[in-house]
Amino acid sequence: MVQSPLKLITVNEFITQYGDSDHYELIDGELIEMEPTGPHEQVSSLIGRKLNVEIDHQNLPYFIPHRC
Repeated sequence: MVQSPLKLITVNEFITQYGDSDHYELIDGELIEMEPTGPHEQVSSLIGRKLNVEIDHQNLPYFIPHRC
């Protein structure tokens, strides 16, 4: 099996292309897609639900996306 070599990127390229996104991480020049899993996803879901209840309770004009 032949694997193509990874295309490594610089910190400046990473910031330019993905600086506004929290879905990616740069590790040793390699772009890594990040997704919450397991306990992290459960905690973020619980916090989001609690915040949405309070937002509704106070009738605030805020919105928390499902995948935040």
